[in-house]
Amino acid sequence: MIRRLRVGVRLCAILAVTVGLYALWNLGRPFVARDRDASRRWRESSYRRWARTTAHLVGMRRTVRGPVPTGPGLLVANHQGWVDILFLAAETGAVFVSKAEVRDWPLIGRAATSMGTLYVRRGDKRELGVLQRAIADAIDAGELVGFFPEGTSTDGTRLLEFKPSLFEAATSRGRPVHCAALRYRTRSGDPPASTAVAWGDGRAFLEHAVGLLGLRGFDAEVVFADEPLYGTDRKDLAREAEAVVRKLGASPPP
Repeated sequence: MIRRLRVGVRLCAILAVTVGLYALWNLGRPFVARDRDASRRWRESSYRRWARTTAHLVGMRRTVRGPVPTGPGLLVANHQGWVDILFLAAETGAVFVSKAEVRDWPLIGRAATSMGTLYVRRGDKRELGVLQRAIADAIDAGELVGFFPEGTSTDGTRLLEFKPSLFEAATSRGRPVHCAALRYRTRSGDPPASTAVAWGDGRAFLEHAVGLLGLRGFDAEVVFADEPLYGTDRKDLAREAEAVVRKLGASPPP
């Protein structure tokens, strides 16, 4: 009963915050519409405000280590599920590359699109060039663009090989690649983070979200690398980024 009540209260609070801040963001848009930089800053501040508030409401206790990166450039990290985007957005305000299905999710999809999310249809190589150009355009506009080079989420106990394709925007324009490692830990008495926080086992989004909202709370830690990476070859850059993320503590050594 307590768990169900916790889920209900948190869900109502998140919906109220999302609707309220989305409306506030829209009210401010006309005042910055003619200035691209001002419009970007308004989007970023609104996005971070929503992400920080929502992170608190879902029970996330955040810890940040290392210098928080800013745009323009890329941000890469290990991937355990949708919570990663919430956490990194709260700290950086980055726009993210997400799977195309998110665009059609009720309320979340519309809000994500409004906040600059870029979408990729996994397995469709025809869209890769379009996405690469969209990332490059976002970086040129001053954005920090985040993505997860593993290409899928894991339970957090391992780090998969980084795919190099989306590093193109950094290598072609000489932009920095910032690396981060994410870790989660649940409280005593709750299921482990590998099943309760991570989302990579085929469960439906709603099922996973309800389970997460029922937790007493959980600890989230991000470690940012001290220095960004630069390179001219995307495969080499992907390998270097993977090594840095592993060294930062994203998973146990292989």
